[in-house]
Amino acid sequence: MNRRTLKVVVVISVGLAAIAFVAFRPDTLFFDRTVDGRLDDRVATSGSVALIRDGATSTVVFTDLSSSNGPDLVVCLSPAAVGTTTDYCEGALRLGGPNDNLGTQSYELPEDADISGFRSVAGVPSVSTE
Repeated sequence: MNRRTLKVVVVISVGLAAIAFVAFRPDTLFFDRTVDGRLDDRVATSGSVALIRDGATSTVVFTDLSSSNGPDLVVCLSPAAVGTTTDYCEGALRLGGPNDNLGTQSYELPEDADISGFRSVAGVPSVSTE
């Protein structure tokens, strides 16, 4: 192999290694990152939510849910109106975590749940509800 070919191979190899490093972030296998304070608001989520009553049974149903991967969430029926707090699970009825981040999700409410005081449904990071 002549010097010119060797230089081309080295440059291409270094370029591919840099792209692989940025794409796959192997450094995250060795370093932990500690976050203090408010959680990141960049988890994009869309879909619809409805409360369905069928006799004595009430179910919260998310349809066409699409959420980017992020922290583990817990779904809460909250007494707080949307946009009025950062702690939607304070005084809330916790329904559990989502099964996945895409599709339809259903949460059956306890039969004795009084839903009259709830004003919103929130998915909040599970670390904030402990």
